[in-house]
Amino acid sequence: MFPAPTVHSNHQSYQLSQAVATISAFSHRLRAALRSLNFLLSCAEVEKLLTATFNIMLTLIVWIGIYHTKKDSNSVFYYKFDPVHNHTTENE
Repeated sequence: MFPAPTVHSNHQSYQLSQAVATISAFSHRLRAALRSLNFLLSCAEVEKLLTATFNIMLTLIVWIGIYHTKKDSNSVFYYKFDPVHNHTTENE
């Protein structure tokens, strides 16, 4: 009815204990990282810092895009930002 008990060799036992030790160490590191992340997210300044960082990154992406499309003659920005092609206000 019951399966016969299996006999593990010393090598298999060693491998099993190493795997358990590795998983245990990983879980301790993961718990420490989650505690650190929880602490960081609980700080009010982090929310402001993340918002400001996102705003800066978005602004840089837009300006880099404008800079590259300004050189493209098929782009709207080529005509909007170039005073030679800007005939909307008759000003240079």
